[in-house]
Amino acid sequence: GHRRRSARYGRSQAGAFGSLTAVPFNGFPFLLGFLPLTLCGFALAGRRGQAWAKTWLIAASLSFYAAGAPTFLPLLVLSVAGNLLCLHAMHGSARPGRWAATGVTLNLAVLAWFKYLNAQPALGLSFFTFTQISCLLYHADGETPPPKPRDYALFAGFFPALLAGPICSQRETVPQ
Repeated sequence: GHRRRSARYGRSQAGAFGSLTAVPFNGFPFLLGFLPLTLCGFALAGRRGQAWAKTWLIAASLSFYAAGAPTFLPLLVLSVAGNLLCLHAMHGSARPGRWAATGVTLNLAVLAWFKYLNAQPALGLSFFTFTQISCLLYHADGETPPPKPRDYALFAGFFPALLAGPICSQRETVPQ
């Protein structure tokens, strides 16, 4: 096989299903497989409506992440769900700043644990953590309504930004 040793972490990486191996955006499997399938599926789902198209992109994003780091897929899903719950708790709360502070603290704790204390950091963790923190801070006034769950899931886990960045702003991304 074509196994490599990671000098930084001292472990092997094997193909698209290795624990830290991302599906590269310029590789043939992505360009000739994943991308055309995702675009065709998006076009077909879009014929049924915007909700179907968004759901398709969420499924494609989760599949993309799972191809590179299947063991960390539950972390991504739980992170998105936890942050969405925090956003809903903030909205209309008498103390939205406390909810925002709690959400930011929990996000940073997860980031610290998996990136600095765990021997095997989660793929793309910094990007999706800081993207979600930016959303928490955007809603920290407690008056800005939280995004719909489908919109938030797509915002937080959209595959092109999930692994390569940039850290996205909810204000700019969700309306698109």
